[in-house]
Amino acid sequence: RRPELLDNYIELFKIESQTGKIYCPGLDKWGRSIIVFDNTVQNTHSSNDHMNFLAWSLEFAIKQMIKENTADKYVVFMNLKHFSLFNCPSFKETTETIQMLCNCYPERLGHCIAYCPPSVFKIVFNGLKSFIDPKTVSKIVFLSGDVSEDSEIDKKMKNIIGDNWKVLTGAEQPVYQPHSSPGFNHETYWPTVIERMNNFQ
Repeated sequence: RRPELLDNYIELFKIESQTGKIYCPGLDKWGRSIIVFDNTVQNTHSSNDHMNFLAWSLEFAIKQMIKENTADKYVVFMNLKHFSLFNCPSFKETTETIQMLCNCYPERLGHCIAYCPPSVFKIVFNGLKSFIDPKTVSKIVFLSGDVSEDSEIDKKMKNIIGDNWKVLTGAEQPVYQPHSSPGFNHETYWPTVIERMNNFQ
């Protein structure tokens, strides 16, 4: 996939982004781009479009850091609270996503947060672990349990991302639109994407 050509598909990506299955809300306290993944709100069916949207989103996150001159690594936040075998991506998409993160952008991953993973995800993860570079595995942080203010997880996430980690990632936020990721509002988000893209020029 050639990220430099993907900006030509901006109208397609507007559709792909409607539910917040992948989005880049901004920077953490260290200046790293946050990329939120929530496949439970998948809204389209083309595997090729999904992978192009992923590649474009990763490139967008990188351009955002280059523009701000803040950091060179991003944080992937996987919202797994409602993960199940019925809404998880296909094996093909999963392995291609791993390949893209580990091989195409091997040094760009700062942290990968697996948020509220159910036991079935851990089984799936253990089955896929052999496909993932050990260095990448070491960057994965599993979070489960109490996330209330000043809880151990809250303190940990404030250290990793910042005091506004819940707002940035959508964790424990309201659902603004039906079948959308918590905390995500496409009507307010997409104009910021266009504005940021224009600033990349």
